[in-house]
Amino acid sequence: MLESAINYRRAFTSFSLHDTNYIWCPSEEEWNRAEIICDFLRPFNNITKLIFGSSYPTSDLYLGEIWTMKCLLNSILTNEDLVIQQMALNMKAKFEKYWSDYTMVLAFGAILDPSKKLDFVQCLYEEVDPFYLEKVKQIKMNLYRLYDEYVNKDDQSNESLSQVQASSSLGGGKGKKFQVPLYQARVS
Repeated sequence: MLESAINYRRAFTSFSLHDTNYIWCPSEEEWNRAEIICDFLRPFNNITKLIFGSSYPTSDLYLGEIWTMKCLLNSILTNEDLVIQQMALNMKAKFEKYWSDYTMVLAFGAILDPSKKLDFVQCLYEEVDPFYLEKVKQIKMNLYRLYDEYVNKDDQSNESLSQVQASSSLGGGKGKKFQVPLYQARVS
């Protein structure tokens, strides 16, 4: 909506000069603020469309885009317009909650992407998080713990599969043997 209004900036100004009843014409400062806000929010809109507009977004996509949002928020905090600074502070407060709640999951999605890996995550964190070494250490620790969990489950699954296969060869009539299908053996 702001973008549409900005396109008609000159028309609004002209209208305010010719119609004395039109008193709500934005000032030059307000028009400039609207342009800055549009420029600032445009990447957020594009990222939102990219993530939510796709039928099948992949998990590796999220961390890089969320990181871009974090960088944009950090950059606008230094704007000289106090209204824009306050808007950015409010957005950053909400963003930080999201970032702290989901950073681990987002990092795992990127790490498991063959084109990104752990170095990519470390590089991103280094730019936006003053405690990045601790965060990366925590991500590594959780990643190793997740890996160990999968290894243990796989070992248990293989062990139970071996036991089931060894005990499932039952003697049937006339020398026939009954073999439990693999999908049933994995369930038990």
